[in-house]
Amino acid sequence: MNADAIRSSRLLPSFLLTSCMLFWGANAVVSRAGSFHVPTTGLAFWAWVTAFALLTPWAIRRVVRQRRVILRCWKIIAVLGVLGIGLFPQFLYGALGLTGSINVSLINTATPAWIVVLSWLCFRDPVSWRTLLGMASGFLGVLVVVTQGRLSTLLRIEFVLGDVVMLIGIVVWAVYSILLRYRPPEIDALALLWAMIPPALLVSGAIYFSGVFHPWRFDPVPGNLVFLAYCGVFPTVLAYACFNAGAKALGARGAGQFLFLPPLFTAILAVIFLDETFEPFHLASLLLIFAGLYLANADP
Repeated sequence: MNADAIRSSRLLPSFLLTSCMLFWGANAVVSRAGSFHVPTTGLAFWAWVTAFALLTPWAIRRVVRQRRVILRCWKIIAVLGVLGIGLFPQFLYGALGLTGSINVSLINTATPAWIVVLSWLCFRDPVSWRTLLGMASGFLGVLVVVTQGRLSTLLRIEFVLGDVVMLIGIVVWAVYSILLRYRPPEIDALALLWAMIPPALLVSGAIYFSGVFHPWRFDPVPGNLVFLAYCGVFPTVLAYACFNAGAKALGARGAGQFLFLPPLFTAILAVIFLDETFEPFHLASLLLIFAGLYLANADP
């Protein structure tokens, strides 16, 4: 395959992964702008219950057609579902309820590094200097945006229990990302996502209803139901389908580099919709993150 063909083959997965990160970044803005009265662990659970209900009419025919493959590969599908949908959102939202958003954003920037390390440890995937340089550039870009260009902010950060929860969460996501290479290739993205949700809900529901992070409750008022409908489509179904497809094409490490984007998208969308100011540090972060993506995913 020549260089032009390789570049073309990366355009669609790069677009899908960027869309995924936009959905996740927008979710933070919607959560901040809305008045939502469900605990964070409840959001992680009920959003996927909603996603499952909305996805079923679209996916059920594909699931029925591919049922033999799904039943044959149920173990890896269940593992992927438990890790990526059951545990990671609970750790993420649980951490947000126990520590500051800056801490969560900073800790989350270690995810690409964990993916690279675990890929090397488990599969001996080679690591190029371009990948390392891209990771460093992306990390600096996130650091700039979450500290608003003031590195003195880092001196005031205190690490608490929520940071440990988030550290566990990013390791869980890294393991999920590298295990995607074992997804059955015969199953399309929607059928795979649908099959992953039931085992995930068993784990997510157990965490939610146990009250391990927060007492469980849910107020079924119209505003909450509309918000759940949004969460059940964009940061769940569409985002995960885009991530899974992008990771299949670019690999776990290539997809992992895009995880530097959500904090930047959150900041940009907050400027647009929440009347926050676009500062020079936003531009600096934008340039650093996209430079990192280019370095990590460009032809060697």
